[in-house]
Amino acid sequence: MEEKKIKRILEYVWIAVVLLVGYYLLKDKSIWVLFLMTFLLAGLGTLFINFFFDSVNAWRKKKKETK
Repeated sequence: MEEKKIKRILEYVWIAVVLLVGYYLLKDKSIWVLFLMTFLLAGLGTLFINFFFDSVNAWRKKKKETK
């Protein structure tokens, strides 16, 4: 699989998990609290996924250059 597809799938899975867990934990609260928490956690998770893949690519590139 292409790296872009893997990143996209991981992002969607993360957002789905955040939505499900957020709904389970915050179902008594306001819908706006659920929206805000989901938005923040999904955004942070997506940033982390992108940072992780960029770091792995930089590490691979550096490893190839040292050979």
